[in-house]
Amino acid sequence: MVRESLRPTIFEELSHNGVDWCRYCGTTEGINWRPGPWGKRTLCNKHGCDYKGYGFASKMPRLNLKNFADEMLEERIRPVLQTFCQMCQQDFSECDNVLIHCDGCHRAYHQDCHPEGIADGDIRFDARWYCEPSCRDNARKRRIVVELPKCRLPYMCSPRHNAAAAAAEEAAAASTGQGGAAAGQESGTAASRNTRSRKRKQSSASSEPAEPAAQRQRQHASASSAQPLRAATATASGRVRKSSRVTRPSFKRLASEYEA
Repeated sequence: MVRESLRPTIFEELSHNGVDWCRYCGTTEGINWRPGPWGKRTLCNKHGCDYKGYGFASKMPRLNLKNFADEMLEERIRPVLQTFCQMCQQDFSECDNVLIHCDGCHRAYHQDCHPEGIADGDIRFDARWYCEPSCRDNARKRRIVVELPKCRLPYMCSPRHNAAAAAAEEAAAASTGQGGAAAGQESGTAASRNTRSRKRKQSSASSEPAEPAAQRQRQHASASSAQPLRAATATASGRVRKSSRVTRPSFKRLASEYEA
Protein backbone atom coordinates (compact mmCIF):
# COMPACT_ATOMS: atom_id res chain seq x y z
CA MET A 1 0.00 0.00 0.00
CA VAL A 2 1.50 3.31 -1.17
CA ARG A 3 0.18 6.68 -0.15
CA GLU A 4 0.47 8.49 -3.48
CA SER A 5 0.27 12.24 -3.94
CA LEU A 6 -3.23 13.55 -4.53
CA ARG A 7 -4.51 14.43 -7.98
CA PRO A 8 -3.83 16.74 -9.62
CA THR A 9 -0.22 16.44 -8.57
CA ILE A 10 2.07 19.43 -8.45
CA PHE A 11 3.76 18.17 -11.60
CA GLU A 12 0.45 18.01 -13.46
CA GLU A 13 -0.11 21.64 -12.49
CA LEU A 14 3.36 22.54 -13.79
CA SER A 15 2.61 20.86 -17.13
CA HIS A 16 -0.74 22.67 -17.30
CA ASN A 17 1.04 26.01 -16.78
CA GLY A 18 3.65 25.23 -19.44
CA VAL A 19 6.59 24.70 -17.07
CA ASP A 20 9.16 22.10 -18.10
CA TRP A 21 10.14 19.53 -15.48
CA CYS A 22 12.37 16.48 -15.61
CA ARG A 23 10.38 13.26 -15.75
CA TYR A 24 13.18 11.45 -13.95
CA CYS A 25 14.17 13.72 -11.03
CA GLY A 26 11.39 16.34 -11.06
CA THR A 27 13.51 19.51 -11.23
CA THR A 28 12.29 22.63 -13.01
CA GLU A 29 15.75 24.23 -13.00
CA GLY A 30 17.40 23.83 -16.37
CA ILE A 31 18.40 25.57 -19.56
CA ASN A 32 19.11 22.77 -21.99
CA TRP A 33 16.26 20.27 -21.91
CA ARG A 34 16.95 16.88 -23.43
CA PRO A 35 14.71 14.27 -25.09
CA GLY A 36 13.70 11.14 -23.24
CA PRO A 37 11.36 8.17 -23.68
CA TRP A 38 8.40 10.54 -23.30
CA GLY A 39 9.47 12.90 -26.08
CA LYS A 40 11.31 16.18 -26.44
CA ARG A 41 12.17 18.39 -23.45
CA THR A 42 11.27 15.71 -20.90
CA LEU A 43 14.66 15.32 -19.20
CA CYS A 44 16.98 17.86 -17.62
CA ASN A 45 20.43 18.41 -19.06
CA LYS A 46 22.17 16.10 -16.59
CA HIS A 47 19.86 13.12 -16.88
CA GLY A 48 19.36 13.68 -20.60
CA CYS A 49 23.12 13.31 -21.06
CA ASP A 50 23.07 10.20 -18.85
CA TYR A 51 20.23 8.77 -20.92
CA LYS A 52 21.95 9.39 -24.28
CA GLY A 53 25.52 8.78 -23.13
CA TYR A 54 26.75 12.29 -23.92
CA GLY A 55 30.02 13.35 -22.33
CA PHE A 56 31.40 9.82 -21.85
CA ALA A 57 34.31 8.30 -23.73
CA SER A 58 32.48 5.01 -24.18
CA LYS A 59 29.37 6.73 -25.61
CA MET A 60 27.26 4.30 -23.60
CA PRO A 61 24.21 5.49 -21.60
CA ARG A 62 24.25 5.41 -17.81
CA LEU A 63 20.52 5.95 -17.31
CA ASN A 64 18.47 2.97 -18.42
CA LEU A 65 14.85 4.03 -19.03
CA LYS A 66 13.81 1.30 -21.45
CA ASN A 67 11.01 0.26 -19.08
CA PHE A 68 9.25 3.55 -19.91
CA ALA A 69 9.63 3.36 -23.68
CA ASP A 70 5.91 2.62 -24.20
CA GLU A 71 4.62 5.09 -21.63
CA MET A 72 2.71 8.13 -22.85
CA LEU A 73 3.64 11.62 -21.76
CA GLU A 74 0.25 12.15 -20.11
CA GLU A 75 0.68 9.02 -18.01
CA ARG A 76 3.80 10.36 -16.30
CA ILE A 77 2.19 12.48 -13.54
CA ARG A 78 5.15 12.37 -11.13
CA PRO A 79 8.91 11.89 -11.55
CA VAL A 80 10.40 8.43 -11.58
CA LEU A 81 12.41 9.09 -8.43
CA GLN A 82 9.25 9.79 -6.42
CA THR A 83 8.30 6.13 -6.64
CA PHE A 84 11.40 5.34 -4.53
CA CYS A 85 12.25 6.32 -0.98
CA GLN A 86 14.59 9.30 -0.71
CA MET A 87 16.71 7.58 1.94
CA CYS A 88 16.88 3.86 1.15
CA GLN A 89 16.11 4.07 -2.61
CA GLN A 90 13.58 1.21 -2.32
CA ASP A 91 10.05 1.15 -3.74
CA PHE A 92 8.44 -1.40 -1.42
CA SER A 93 5.61 -0.41 0.91
CA GLU A 94 4.31 -2.36 3.92
CA CYS A 95 1.40 -1.90 6.27
CA ASP A 96 3.65 -0.86 9.16
CA ASN A 97 6.10 1.06 6.93
CA VAL A 98 4.11 2.88 4.26
CA LEU A 99 5.78 4.72 1.40
CA ILE A 100 4.39 8.27 1.31
CA HIS A 101 4.68 10.72 -1.58
CA CYS A 102 5.13 14.40 -0.83
CA ASP A 103 2.49 16.66 -2.41
CA GLY A 104 4.88 19.59 -2.84
CA CYS A 105 8.17 18.18 -4.17
CA HIS A 106 9.80 15.18 -5.80
CA ARG A 107 10.56 13.22 -2.59
CA ALA A 108 8.96 10.18 -1.00
CA TYR A 109 9.71 8.57 2.37
CA HIS A 110 9.04 5.43 4.27
CA GLN A 111 7.64 5.98 7.74
CA ASP A 112 10.80 4.63 9.30
CA CYS A 113 13.16 6.41 6.87
CA HIS A 114 11.90 9.95 7.41
CA PRO A 115 14.32 11.98 9.61
CA GLU A 116 11.56 12.88 12.07
CA GLY A 117 9.47 9.76 11.56
CA ILE A 118 5.89 9.65 10.31
CA ALA A 119 3.15 8.59 12.69
CA ASP A 120 0.28 6.43 11.54
CA GLY A 121 -2.12 9.27 12.31
CA ASP A 122 -0.37 11.54 9.79
CA ILE A 123 -1.08 9.18 6.94
CA ARG A 124 -4.26 10.45 5.33
CA PHE A 125 -5.42 9.67 1.83
CA ASP A 126 -7.85 12.63 1.67
CA ALA A 127 -5.43 15.40 2.66
CA ARG A 128 -2.15 16.65 1.31
CA TRP A 129 1.10 15.83 3.10
CA TYR A 130 4.34 17.81 2.85
CA CYS A 131 7.71 16.48 3.90
CA GLU A 132 8.99 20.03 4.66
CA PRO A 133 7.24 23.36 5.30
CA SER A 134 8.93 24.88 2.23
CA CYS A 135 7.15 22.37 -0.02
CA ARG A 136 3.86 24.26 0.42
CA ASP A 137 5.18 27.20 -1.62
CA ASN A 138 6.50 25.19 -4.57
CA ALA A 139 3.13 25.12 -6.34
CA ARG A 140 2.74 28.88 -5.94
CA LYS A 141 6.29 29.59 -7.09
CA ARG A 142 6.10 27.01 -9.89
CA ARG A 143 9.62 26.00 -9.04
CA ILE A 144 11.14 22.78 -7.70
CA VAL A 145 14.81 22.53 -6.83
CA VAL A 146 16.16 18.99 -6.60
CA GLU A 147 19.13 17.96 -4.48
CA LEU A 148 20.05 14.41 -5.36
CA PRO A 149 21.51 12.12 -2.68
CA LYS A 150 25.10 10.99 -3.06
CA CYS A 151 24.35 7.39 -3.89
CA ARG A 152 23.49 5.30 -6.91
CA LEU A 153 20.02 6.28 -8.01
CA PRO A 154 17.44 3.88 -9.47
CA TYR A 155 17.92 2.90 -13.12
CA MET A 156 21.47 4.24 -13.04
CA CYS A 157 24.28 1.85 -13.92
CA SER A 158 27.76 1.92 -15.41
CA PRO A 159 28.27 1.69 -19.21
CA ARG A 160 30.20 -1.55 -18.70
CA HIS A 161 27.20 -3.06 -16.92
CA ASN A 162 24.92 -1.98 -19.77
CA ALA A 163 27.25 -3.53 -22.33
CA ALA A 164 27.38 -6.79 -20.37
CA ALA A 165 23.59 -6.86 -20.04
CA ALA A 166 23.16 -6.25 -23.77
CA ALA A 167 25.60 -9.05 -24.58
CA ALA A 168 23.75 -11.40 -22.23
CA GLU A 169 20.43 -10.58 -23.90
CA GLU A 170 21.89 -11.23 -27.34
CA ALA A 171 23.31 -14.55 -26.18
CA ALA A 172 19.96 -15.57 -24.69
CA ALA A 173 18.14 -14.63 -27.90
CA ALA A 174 20.63 -16.63 -29.96
CA SER A 175 20.20 -19.69 -27.75
CA THR A 176 16.39 -19.64 -28.08
CA GLY A 177 16.38 -20.20 -31.82
CA GLN A 178 18.30 -17.56 -33.63
CA GLY A 179 21.51 -19.42 -32.94
CA GLY A 180 20.40 -22.36 -35.10
CA ALA A 181 19.67 -20.11 -38.06
CA ALA A 182 22.98 -18.34 -37.65
CA ALA A 183 24.83 -21.68 -37.49
CA GLY A 184 23.08 -22.88 -40.64
CA GLN A 185 23.99 -19.68 -42.43
CA GLU A 186 27.61 -20.00 -41.34
CA SER A 187 27.78 -23.62 -42.51
CA GLY A 188 26.30 -22.64 -45.87
CA THR A 189 28.84 -19.86 -46.21
CA ALA A 190 31.70 -22.24 -45.41
CA ALA A 191 30.44 -24.79 -47.96
CA SER A 192 30.18 -22.16 -50.68
CA ARG A 193 33.68 -20.93 -49.79
CA ASN A 194 35.07 -24.47 -50.13
CA THR A 195 33.31 -24.92 -53.46
CA ARG A 196 34.77 -21.70 -54.82
CA SER A 197 38.29 -22.65 -53.73
CA ARG A 198 37.96 -26.10 -55.32
CA LYS A 199 36.77 -24.61 -58.62
CA ARG A 200 39.59 -22.08 -58.52
CA LYS A 201 42.16 -24.88 -58.14
CA GLN A 202 40.63 -26.88 -60.99
CA SER A 203 40.61 -23.87 -63.31
CA SER A 204 44.25 -23.04 -62.50
CA ALA A 205 45.28 -26.66 -63.16
CA SER A 206 43.42 -26.77 -66.49
CA SER A 207 44.89 -23.43 -67.64
CA GLU A 208 48.51 -24.67 -67.30
CA PRO A 209 49.83 -26.41 -70.55
CA ALA A 210 50.69 -30.08 -70.20
CA GLU A 211 54.35 -30.89 -70.89
CA PRO A 212 54.77 -33.62 -73.57
CA ALA A 213 56.43 -36.86 -72.54
CA ALA A 214 58.90 -36.65 -75.47
CA GLN A 215 60.13 -33.26 -74.34
CA ARG A 216 60.70 -34.57 -70.82
CA GLN A 217 62.68 -37.52 -72.28
CA ARG A 218 64.89 -35.20 -74.38
CA GLN A 219 65.62 -33.07 -71.36
CA HIS A 220 66.57 -36.16 -69.36
CA ALA A 221 68.80 -37.46 -72.17
CA SER A 222 70.55 -34.12 -72.60
CA ALA A 223 71.19 -33.94 -68.84
CA SER A 224 72.66 -37.50 -68.79
CA SER A 225 74.91 -36.83 -71.82
CA ALA A 226 76.18 -33.60 -70.35
CA GLN A 227 77.53 -35.36 -67.27
CA PRO A 228 80.42 -37.36 -69.01
CA LEU A 229 81.25 -34.32 -71.12
CA ARG A 230 81.68 -32.22 -68.03
CA ALA A 231 83.84 -34.99 -66.44
CA ALA A 232 86.08 -35.24 -69.55
CA THR A 233 86.47 -31.49 -69.69
CA ALA A 234 87.48 -31.39 -66.04
CA THR A 235 90.08 -34.18 -66.61
CA ALA A 236 91.58 -32.46 -69.68
CA SER A 237 91.82 -29.15 -67.95
CA GLY A 238 93.58 -30.81 -65.01
CA ARG A 239 96.04 -32.51 -67.39
CA VAL A 240 96.76 -29.24 -69.11
CA ARG A 241 97.35 -27.45 -65.89
CA LYS A 242 99.71 -30.25 -64.76
CA SER A 243 101.70 -30.27 -68.04
CA SER A 244 102.06 -26.52 -68.12
CA ARG A 245 104.20 -26.51 -65.02
CA VAL A 246 107.89 -25.56 -65.61
CA THR A 247 110.53 -27.71 -63.91
CA ARG A 248 113.17 -25.56 -62.34
CA PRO A 249 116.64 -26.94 -61.50
CA SER A 250 117.44 -27.39 -57.92
CA PHE A 251 120.21 -25.50 -56.11
CA LYS A 252 122.26 -28.66 -55.57
CA ARG A 253 122.51 -29.49 -59.33
CA LEU A 254 123.64 -25.97 -60.17
CA ALA A 255 126.36 -26.19 -57.54
CA SER A 256 127.71 -29.53 -58.94
CA GLU A 257 127.85 -28.19 -62.51
CA TYR A 258 129.78 -25.15 -61.29
CA GLU A 259 132.38 -27.26 -59.51
CA ALA A 260 132.89 -29.40 -62.60
